[in-house]
Amino acid sequence: MSFLVWRAWKYRVPVDEVLQKMGIQLVSKCWCCQESKHETLPHLFLTSSTASKLWRLFANFAGINMGGLQLSLVLIRWWTMSCRPLYYLAVSWRPPEQGMLKCNTDGVFKGNPGRSCYDFCLRNHRGDLIYAQGKEILKTTNITAETIAVREALYHCVTMGLSMISMETDSLFLVKILSRVGNPMANCFNGGRHQANGQNLPG
Repeated sequence: MSFLVWRAWKYRVPVDEVLQKMGIQLVSKCWCCQESKHETLPHLFLTSSTASKLWRLFANFAGINMGGLQLSLVLIRWWTMSCRPLYYLAVSWRPPEQGMLKCNTDGVFKGNPGRSCYDFCLRNHRGDLIYAQGKEILKTTNITAETIAVREALYHCVTMGLSMISMETDSLFLVKILSRVGNPMANCFNGGRHQANGQNLPG
């Protein structure tokens, strides 16, 4: 990262503008924004829609005022700043208790709605992979893809006669829905976490 910052500061990144100055003929287009503007170093790293969003996010956290700054000044200020302490939360996969299986589900999508697929896997208390499944589904939304992933995982578990299952999904919204009082899945899901601590799956 430090080498990339140095190259950007010295204008030594091979963007279209730099290549054109070297005599290479090409049609310039920025692939990081919807406007398809001319790819220059300041545009790519500072003023494009993607770069602007990232800079606003991190500059606000670091207390840097981006107003009217050129790319070189932004890089210098970013490199020499004294950042506030960074707080983070470590997230890791934990195996289930012995005698249980853990099922992790996920819905994958490109666009919302957009092309989607689902996948899930089952692991034992040693972390060994017991079963995995994935399949492309129709164009749909993110929450629908996540829901289908949970549905297909539960269907497989019930079909195979597996009842001692701990379910995990990365969709907090879906967990809250399934954890509501009166839902037959409420006993399997812990609404405060992205995890379902299953005892016996409903038949």
